[in-house]
Amino acid sequence: MEEGDFVKINYTGKIEDNIVFDTTSEEVAEENNLDLDVSYGAKTIILGAGHMVDGLEQALFDAEIGEENKVEVPPELGFGERKDELVRSFPKREFEKKYQQNPQKGMQVEIEGRKGVVISVVGGKVRVDFNHPLAGETLNYEYTVEEIIEEDEEKIKALISLFVDNLTADEFDLTLDEEVEIKVPRHANYNMMWIYSKPRIVENIIEYMDYDKVRLIEEYTDEQENLENIMDTEEPTEIKEEIKEEQQK
Repeated sequence: MEEGDFVKINYTGKIEDNIVFDTTSEEVAEENNLDLDVSYGAKTIILGAGHMVDGLEQALFDAEIGEENKVEVPPELGFGERKDELVRSFPKREFEKKYQQNPQKGMQVEIEGRKGVVISVVGGKVRVDFNHPLAGETLNYEYTVEEIIEEDEEKIKALISLFVDNLTADEFDLTLDEEVEIKVPRHANYNMMWIYSKPRIVENIIEYMDYDKVRLIEEYTDEQENLENIMDTEEPTEIKEEIKEEQQK
């Protein structure tokens, strides 16, 4: 396989004590109490695009279609080594005032654009770990390359599914000629995963496919009565309210 190939894979990733942290199998996810509110099934990635950790991606270059494989990925080719400097302390009073949160151990937070976990609240100090949750872990993957995707329309829909797993790629109408035209379903206009991911989807199309231009067609109307229904109901209420306010300006 070569860099730039669109490959469809199934995999399960485990850490020490056979703990599953990621999988494409809904059955495995259910058996291991993983989040069932996401889409499962074979995932299509682009080799060389950094869609998977380096150690697994490197192994995919040598894989044969249909073969079941295993690879052990050291931390430096996975989620990195743990770094002490990524554990920071904040005065509890300042933390509560600035971030409007009452810190508790295990709480996930986002501070200055970085995600972390509160690991202790002691003596008026809040300690937050900004290391990736799997930093320092050796990863063990079982994986199978199911096929190489050749058709352009399937490649683009696979990218949409990869980055926006709470929308159905078939809802997007594609027109492929000298350029790519993607007609976006109206409810996707209010989906935060789509809003944040569409630049990366466009970048991947231009970099790894033979197109120089991508047009995204997003239609908006002044009809507001069904706004609640077309917005992604899984988005936080405060985000919905911000979008509604913008639409009413």
